[in-house]
Amino acid sequence: MVVQRHFYALDMGPALTRVSSSCHTCASLQKFPSTLFSQTSEDPPDVIGIAFAADVIKRERQLILVLRECATSYTAACLIADEKYDTLRNALTCLVVDLHPIDGPRAVIRVDPAPAFVSLSNNDGLKHLNVWLDIGRIKNKNKNPVAERAVQELEDELLKQEPGGGPIDQVSLAIAVARLNARLRRQGLSSRELWTQRSQFTGNQLPVADYNTILARYQQRLNNHSSSEHAKNPRGLAPPEPQIKVGDLVYLVSDRSKQFSPLTIHACFKNGLSLSMGLNTIQLINARGVLGSSQGACFLSVLCALREQENSEDLLKHFANYTTLNHPGGHFVPTQAPQKKVYIEFLEQFIKKT
Repeated sequence: MVVQRHFYALDMGPALTRVSSSCHTCASLQKFPSTLFSQTSEDPPDVIGIAFAADVIKRERQLILVLRECATSYTAACLIADEKYDTLRNALTCLVVDLHPIDGPRAVIRVDPAPAFVSLSNNDGLKHLNVWLDIGRIKNKNKNPVAERAVQELEDELLKQEPGGGPIDQVSLAIAVARLNARLRRQGLSSRELWTQRSQFTGNQLPVADYNTILARYQQRLNNHSSSEHAKNPRGLAPPEPQIKVGDLVYLVSDRSKQFSPLTIHACFKNGLSLSMGLNTIQLINARGVLGSSQGACFLSVLCALREQENSEDLLKHFANYTTLNHPGGHFVPTQAPQKKVYIEFLEQFIKKT
């Protein structure tokens, strides 16, 4: 934006802000992280055929359910009428039973936190087939990368098959999926060859070991982390370490890790003991106590693990003037008057001291 400077110009600041916010380059640069965050990958599966990823493609007013095996990238897909509970359950069942034996080891399907998938996470029909859904975190932009890659590759195959676009039928979809599985990938082999261990040209047995295929796939993902980290943060600045003191109230944003709980915080006591705990919020009260909410109730179990798996009741002997409250019900803070009186009196003794 080029303007002539006038001291009487009004709203020049907001005008410059609007112009800079509408710039595509400026908007993309604002999304880059200011510090370097290390990337992680989930541990590789023990065998082929137990780790899957699924997603739904919306194309030409049609819905396509895509299922991909994570180690070999072998893909299956089918047309669905809608994204309702029963429709997704039946479609997932039809796809997964061809790729995973019913009496085999437990299979996990990573899906997005869509309402229909979330409702399917506790479906007894899928659990009866020894199939479980892993719901990705809604705030994680990379929550289902395998399924997103499968969607991208299948859309490319459909575009090659139907350059003019338009709806497709089940036969056209099957042909596109077959071509996708015949595409050469790692080790000069296609997904079909890695899945069946037979040549797609001659049908002969291939000298392929599942263990080597899994390790090669996992190592490839690890090798891509450094390039991805540097591309997202060319300056390589390390994130600042928060200065947490006893008595500070800490809120967790995200730990950007796929190997640990999404709610992880590192808190330090004055005696130098460093703890890693899964908490929503945590309040450190002097050097001898801790107050947590929601998952903060699990903090005692972490202390028990650090003290050679002692029970929480046995842990009470390490504290002076402790107070216990047992209430009926599930995981919630009781609001009845008798229960409220107990923990309010417990908190008031710290307020009076401070």
